[in-house]
Amino acid sequence: MARLARIYPAHAAIMAGLAAVVLVGPLIGVELARATYNIHDFLALMLMVSSWFPRETLVAWNGPAWSLSAEWFAYLAFPLLPGSP
Repeated sequence: MARLARIYPAHAAIMAGLAAVVLVGPLIGVELARATYNIHDFLALMLMVSSWFPRETLVAWNGPAWSLSAEWFAYLAFPLLPGSP
């Protein structure tokens, strides 16, 4: 939980910034592919489950965030492994 408390605020801030860019972009003349920046991928990244259900468009939002998803999966799966404390 301590790791999540350290990492998630930065992740959420970056995602909020990217969402702002995607929402404001069209207003200032920057054309973005709407299919690439969709709510499904945004939510998968925010919930850190993007690498659990990989999609090609996820990298548009925040490509490196897949590693947070993989790490989160490992933290959740570890207690279920045989011989874990």
